[in-house]
Amino acid sequence: MKTMAKATVTFSLAYILFAASVAAATDVKFTDVPPKHWAKSYIQSAVGVGWIGGYADQSFKPENNITRAEFLKALIGAMKFNVTDEDTSFTDDTGWFRPYIATGLNQGVIVAGAYPNDEFKPNQKITRGEIAEMAVRALGKNDEGQSKGYVAVAKSLGILSGYADGTMGENKNATRAEAVVMISRVLNPESAPKPPVKVTGFPKTTQSIMDMVNAAKNKYGTVAEGFDGAVIVHSGNGESYDDIIFQIIYNSSKKLLRIEMYETGEKELALLKDLLKVYLPSSYEKAYKDSVRVSKTTYTPGNDENRSEAKYDNHKFITYKPNDNVGLSIVIYEE
Repeated sequence: MKTMAKATVTFSLAYILFAASVAAATDVKFTDVPPKHWAKSYIQSAVGVGWIGGYADQSFKPENNITRAEFLKALIGAMKFNVTDEDTSFTDDTGWFRPYIATGLNQGVIVAGAYPNDEFKPNQKITRGEIAEMAVRALGKNDEGQSKGYVAVAKSLGILSGYADGTMGENKNATRAEAVVMISRVLNPESAPKPPVKVTGFPKTTQSIMDMVNAAKNKYGTVAEGFDGAVIVHSGNGESYDDIIFQIIYNSSKKLLRIEMYETGEKELALLKDLLKVYLPSSYEKAYKDSVRVSKTTYTPGNDENRSEAKYDNHKFITYKPNDNVGLSIVIYEE
């Protein structure tokens, strides 16, 4: 398309810079990104650096979908590519997004032949598979992506994580939160999920507890760091803070480990058994039996059946039914 008028370009770029600068500080508290949101740290970091922004109403809209143009702009900004505004072969490149489309083509992040009818469709929602393709190309691994498959390469690099059902969801539209996390992993591979690490002893640190959960035989869902060093286990891929099933935290001053379970189904109890096997290796079967029994009770004031207390492996083990009858609470004291 013909080059837009200089005034229009200036206005458009000014608008984009303004939008990207909203909530640019890392300490901003978005109204819709609570402390235990699975992508909170990634979002704050990205906004702080400036390659993506929030909205004027102090929201980030993490669960909203993101368009091809919006993602491309964020990726180019994160990679610090020199943005150039020039004509492209696409027939629908007129708009604020044209410099990013042009840059994407010049940097090999996108390839014109991959889009039918010479249309980039910048306002179309981008899929996880498309993100995998752009990310792999941005890293200069296009040949590998072509031979092995872009999704497979993105998975091997830790950019793309799968869902609890074993699928990669490559045809699903990506959310803003997912996009931020995947770009962050392009920039910093160290932030990508690592292979499970076998943990021995009494896990106390956030990282050792996360390693323990990730290495569990019956682990499922997504493990993430929550507020104040707590380890959060989501039943799904961590997109929503409403699917938390476990919260595990160690209080070093009180030498106390607390496990909060918000679901006590078969899968959750199987994971609990794996965790107890690490903390109470000689007595975990007894502790597990206590936990299962208490989980089946209904809380009523003064009912001793709602609580169990014992000493296993030189630790005090307490399990009780919360007074709201949701899940199960477990406390392990070091003695």
